[in-house]
Amino acid sequence: MGVTYYVKSKEFEEKYPASSPERQKIEDIVDKDYLSILTHNCRMERLRQSLGLTNDTPHCSSYEKFNSKDKRVSNLHPHESIK
Repeated sequence: MGVTYYVKSKEFEEKYPASSPERQKIEDIVDKDYLSILTHNCRMERLRQSLGLTNDTPHCSSYEKFNSKDKRVSNLHPHESIK
């Protein structure tokens, strides 16, 4: 998916080289966590929208952008659970 994340450890690149399975696992977790946050926030935005409290849904827009980039979530909608 390509979520930008930051690490404190200077040894991160040594411990988790870019092509290693361990690094890929970390990046997958970051992506899933971020997608989970977007999904939750989009649900809240849609609720507020249905109540007439807002018309803006920036998290839903971000979710849609990620959805179009990442085929792993192509069938997932913000009202569904993430596994």
